[in-house]
Amino acid sequence: MTAQPNLIGFDVGATDFTSRSGISGASSGDVVMRVDRTSLVGVGNSDANQISGMTFVLQDQDLATQDPFSIVVYPDDGAGGPVLGAEIRSGRFVLGAGTGTGAFLVAISFSSPLTLPATDYHYGVGLGPTPTWASDGLSIHGGGYPQSPNVTNPNAPGVTTTIDTTAGVIALANLKRLHRIDMRTDGAVLEAGADVVGSGPLFGVRGYWADRTMDDGIAFRIRDARNAGLPFAILGALGGPVSGFAIPGINGLAHLQPSLLFAIPLDVGVLDAAGTITSVPFPAPFTLPAAFGVISAQAVVDPFGTRRLTNAVAIQDS
Repeated sequence: MTAQPNLIGFDVGATDFTSRSGISGASSGDVVMRVDRTSLVGVGNSDANQISGMTFVLQDQDLATQDPFSIVVYPDDGAGGPVLGAEIRSGRFVLGAGTGTGAFLVAISFSSPLTLPATDYHYGVGLGPTPTWASDGLSIHGGGYPQSPNVTNPNAPGVTTTIDTTAGVIALANLKRLHRIDMRTDGAVLEAGADVVGSGPLFGVRGYWADRTMDDGIAFRIRDARNAGLPFAILGALGGPVSGFAIPGINGLAHLQPSLLFAIPLDVGVLDAAGTITSVPFPAPFTLPAAFGVISAQAVVDPFGTRRLTNAVAIQDS
């Protein structure tokens, strides 16, 4: 049986709202999530910078009418916004017909991997016009930021941008809300998490921007379905991720500062039967010394066999 793709993104795994994120019923538009390469680098397919699809949660207010949607990736303009007109778009998909209102976990796989932009980038979902919104039309589930209490550092950046593609303009930029949209990749995945007092490990933006004032601990999550049940090691370094460099005998590129700290394991263990593990090497309450600044991490799965590297993440505790 072929292993399922691994998911990575900002989905917190729960729904607090459903929204078109400011796209009017009269317009088509894209809801996209920004990936900052200072926080997340080397995603996908042994560092080929590729994804194999996307997974997200769509809601249709009236299943009797089939409204179109697509998936999209934009390069970043260097100032945190998407470059309009430079997007890569796939599909004019529709949900199955039915009655009433329904929500669906949608998983789309590409026939061949999509290479991500070499810059920061924005990935997400395109929605068609729905003139009778909100009695009919599509919206995207989201949650955890900032609808639920104690979920994110106030210094964390906004990640969601809405583009009105009918008008060709950015409608809303850098919103502090998270939609349940993940990238799918055949590569091993590492996500940063914050171990929050009273809540346990939280992922999404809170993980990449832990809050020192709330005594957040540091957590990680590995996903690698094809290597279920095999050992792993999470390695750490001071400073943000660097450009990838090869290490003989290792599958993938390393993105940690090439210093002695690269060799220090933050945690070791074994992936579960689904190929996942949540690791909390620094449980809350935990205070990261301010002098440490940014900490980056990368994991190696099956270190005594295929030696498969994940992407690298940075935790910017402030």
